Amino acid sequence: MAKKRVFAAKAAGVLLFLAIAWYLYYYRNINIQWDVEKLQQIVEGFGIWGVIVFVGIAAIRPFLFFPNALIFVAGGMLYSTMFGSLAAIVGTMTAFSLCYWLGNRFQHFFMKLAAEKHVIKLKNLKDREIIRTFFVMRVTPAFPIDPISYGAGVTGIPFEKYFIGSLVGISPKIFIYTFLGDSIDNVLSIRTLLALILLMLLAIIPVILNKKGS
Repeated sequence: MAKKRVFAAKAAGVLLFLAIAWYLYYYRNINIQWDVEKLQQIVEGFGIWGVIVFVGIAAIRPFLFFPNALIFVAGGMLYSTMFGSLAAIVGTMTAFSLCYWLGNRFQHFFMKLAAEKHVIKLKNLKDREIIRTFFVMRVTPAFPIDPISYGAGVTGIPFEKYFIGSLVGISPKIFIYTFLGDSIDNVLSIRTLLALILLMLLAIIPVILNKKGS
């Protein structure tokens, strides 16, 4: 009985993500340009169910081909910094887990999407380096997020360490972008300036860690 309930929950989740993907794909096909405001309008259009839709969009973002930052900033515009960050983290970590599972399940196909240089780097990781490496990869600005997720699955990196490193690395980035979105109505505010300073400081962290590790 318990197995049937788990299967039903997974099936419902898949159907929800597919429904959201279809909805978004349909609107993209009628030439609606993707931007933060459009995403905000779509989520708000679902009323009290908007937060579930927001999490669902974040979870299937790798297959919709738009930037992570768009999701994070929209979270701040839609909700408070704390709640928007939490919703974005749940959706993003679901996306990371889904990409890992796909890479692990369909290795030959996702090997190409992961990129050979990333796969080689992940294969050569020592067990004690995994969490730190994924933290650096996630916190580094403009680092290719999705290929790394597929690569982790392809190479069979332990999921628990992949998940922890990814969570610790992506969370500060999500918080700062959400904070920025929460204050975006006044681009000249102290809050906006603080968010930009924090983003610059965040970009320095991988450089410091790499120097210490060398």
